[in-house]
Amino acid sequence: MFRLSSTRFVAALLTVAAAHAGARSAEAQPGVVGGRVLDRAGAAVEGARVQLVELQRQVVTDGAGRFRFGAVPAGQYRLSVVRIGFTPTLQVVATGADTLRVTLDDGRLELAAVQVSATPTATTPLRAPQAMATLGGEPLREAQARSLGETLEPVAGVRSISMTTGIGKPVIRGLSSQRVVTLDNGQRVESQQWGTDHAPTLETRDAERIEIIKGPASVLYGSDAIGGVVNVVARALPDATGRAPFVRSGVAAVYDANLRGPEATVSLEGGAGGLGWRTSVTGRVMGDMRTPDGALENTRNRTGNVLAAAGWRGAWGSVATRVSRRDERIEIFDDPIESPGYSGYQRITSERAKVEVRLPVRTGRVEIDLATEANDRREFDDVAADEHALGLTARTWTATAHWHDAPRLAFGAEWQGMLGVAGMTQRFTKSGLETLVPNASAGNAALYGYQQGTWNRLTLSAGARWDVRTIIGEDDDVLGLARTSRSWNTWTGNVGATYALRDDIAIVTSVARGFRSPWYNELFANGFHEGTRAFERGNPALDLETSLNTDLGVRVRRRTLTLDASVYSNRIANYIYLRPFGTGGRVFDSLAVEQGNAWLRGGEVATTVQPVRWLTLDAGADITLGDNRTAGVPLTFIAPARATWGVRVGEGTPALLRRLVGQAAVPYARLSGEVHGRQDRLDPGDVAPPGFTLWHLSAGMAMATRQGPVHVDLVVRNLADVRYRPFLSRYKEFADAPGRALQLRVSVGTP
Repeated sequence: MFRLSSTRFVAALLTVAAAHAGARSAEAQPGVVGGRVLDRAGAAVEGARVQLVELQRQVVTDGAGRFRFGAVPAGQYRLSVVRIGFTPTLQVVATGADTLRVTLDDGRLELAAVQVSATPTATTPLRAPQAMATLGGEPLREAQARSLGETLEPVAGVRSISMTTGIGKPVIRGLSSQRVVTLDNGQRVESQQWGTDHAPTLETRDAERIEIIKGPASVLYGSDAIGGVVNVVARALPDATGRAPFVRSGVAAVYDANLRGPEATVSLEGGAGGLGWRTSVTGRVMGDMRTPDGALENTRNRTGNVLAAAGWRGAWGSVATRVSRRDERIEIFDDPIESPGYSGYQRITSERAKVEVRLPVRTGRVEIDLATEANDRREFDDVAADEHALGLTARTWTATAHWHDAPRLAFGAEWQGMLGVAGMTQRFTKSGLETLVPNASAGNAALYGYQQGTWNRLTLSAGARWDVRTIIGEDDDVLGLARTSRSWNTWTGNVGATYALRDDIAIVTSVARGFRSPWYNELFANGFHEGTRAFERGNPALDLETSLNTDLGVRVRRRTLTLDASVYSNRIANYIYLRPFGTGGRVFDSLAVEQGNAWLRGGEVATTVQPVRWLTLDAGADITLGDNRTAGVPLTFIAPARATWGVRVGEGTPALLRRLVGQAAVPYARLSGEVHGRQDRLDPGDVAPPGFTLWHLSAGMAMATRQGPVHVDLVVRNLADVRYRPFLSRYKEFADAPGRALQLRVSVGTP
């Protein structure tokens, strides 16, 4: 295990970057990438978002369809062009190409142009060699909810473990918590996500898109990515190179009638020369959650999130920094019969900072990232308590360095690769009146590489990684533990292939090995966990989890049709799980950590079709089967089968409606539904509520103004006020889910 000083490391990075900039300024002239974006008829496309992906630089085309990037480091980059009403495009360009002609095909559906999470080299989602999904644009705006897990629930293959308002943990193909890595614009998030009540502390209101990897991604992300990855991708910082300085703002506000609470995000951004910056503030206040039978007492939530980011770019490369702070106060509901009048709550603070350095070197580029995070969680057993019952604080430092070579031709294919090293150190400390786990620390060092080759329609990729990991639990008299040190080393790898039957249809297959090391709670816990309201008991003899996942899928990206369908099999050796062992009246009041072999398999399908411009139809379905092969019982926390559908009437609606709302407005209305089966494959200690069907309705309009785009939406969730209990709800034994929830959403400008 190793330790590093974040302050000294940041200073060193900035010094290296400044020296590199000075050295290159004498030898390199600022490069240019520019041109025009046109449609098939040769007409200019105004308002298209043009991005140099690797540099995270973005501009918008003018009335003549022109775009221009100045002071671009010498090299080759992927140029992404997106405009609603057209099919997005991604192509490789070189510095000095200032007369590019980018032609967009007509496309009715809003599609993502690029993904940056599943591979170290940006690709189109069609070409990604691993099962994944992207939620962005209008679909993300409509899906925005009170937690990350709830926001992602519309995605096929993704569910959410829910607990009170504001707590929603993503579940990918039956795996969650420490088996799913969450990223804040590429920075690994440590929310101590092992507890049911420990949700990712991420804000999505100001995100450009969310990328979800389904299945092991340990080659790129190491331990815990055995089930998948969720990356909340931020909008690129503003680019003012070669243009006048500017400042712009945006506001997004929501009022939820079910929770009797508002929320708002205010952002301000600008640029001057090579400097681009952004700040945003989000605040929300949520009252007690209301079910068809009335309000659940002690389910209120208050959240504040502050973000600041800035970047300096030039022909020498770039340096960017991003800092954020999030404060939450979340009340924890409990069984009113067993714990009448319970008023416990949590106070959670998460502070993150990251420095990114991007330097062109010869024919490739070097990427260096340093990040730090402090996650402080304090759990109180009573609203009047003077001191917290349980305190859990994790301070994490991570550093990565990557070498990316430029695209090159060999053996009839275009090749591009990456070599990387990564390090992590974490310090965990306890506090409060109760003890659940001892003070502890962890360290990780890794070496990994990735190579991708493309022969016309065939893309092959392969990666490998070696990790060394150490966890130390300190002496603890309360728990009766002596200092314990555990170390592991392991390799992971993946191979994938994508074959494009046509330019818009691809077959995808992959085989990946993932791993996950046990964490402090799983090894050393022995006490009452106030947040989950359960006694938890660890197992110091645990070994590494390893998995072998096989995936086969088909993707379609056509002008009026998208389709993603896949089947998978994920076998996990030494699967770590919580097994109920209590004799009380509730299933989850006492939980012990055990280990065995598991097998998860299933599939998902999602499709969208637009037969005419004003009508969009979508449907999806997913199922996961999970078995504990050692104990001979089904796995817990595996949601039952689900199907979803939606009908949207939007752009191109009849002239009469346009006259009612104004010619400058684009109205829409969407009716959607979901049906959840009853889970009949149960661990003997688990319970399953009945299946249910929900309907949702949303309507609104978008308008273009001088202040930027204006969106007004009215959303009604659970339209029929159905009484139901999700299988993954922590309260499924004694409380219903939210009843009818009406939301009014208004946004103006950049959000």
